[in-house]
Amino acid sequence: NIVIMLVGNKSDLRHLRSVQTEDAKAFSEKEGLSFIETSALEATNVEERRKKRPDWIFHSYPVWSRWDDPDFANSIASYAPIFLAPEEHEAHKRTAIAAHRSQLGQVVADDPSGFVLPSGFIERFASEDEIFWRMP
Repeated sequence: NIVIMLVGNKSDLRHLRSVQTEDAKAFSEKEGLSFIETSALEATNVEERRKKRPDWIFHSYPVWSRWDDPDFANSIASYAPIFLAPEEHEAHKRTAIAAHRSQLGQVVADDPSGFVLPSGFIERFASEDEIFWRMP
């Protein structure tokens, strides 16, 4: 059996929030997911997720390191990664990417030099394998 937990990360960035806590909770309940918000900066709920369910197995999902590390495949080999082909989930992935307005430059309208995810990265996120590995 697999239990999926929705983790709202960077909860300290309240001014950039795209999804309200109440909406995420409602979605999680509707979909039968556990939900928790975390902030590494504020040390909020980072370890609590493990304490809450010590019987659960957590997996890591690399975002930037998969492209930033030229030796990425060798770096993760010891973790026995799981690769999932994107074809079956590509439409959902594109919907999720579109929801990340802060990554698409649609949040801070008065800062033209603000962060915008390059279109080439958007295509990579949508079309490349999903990679997960079990966290220690």
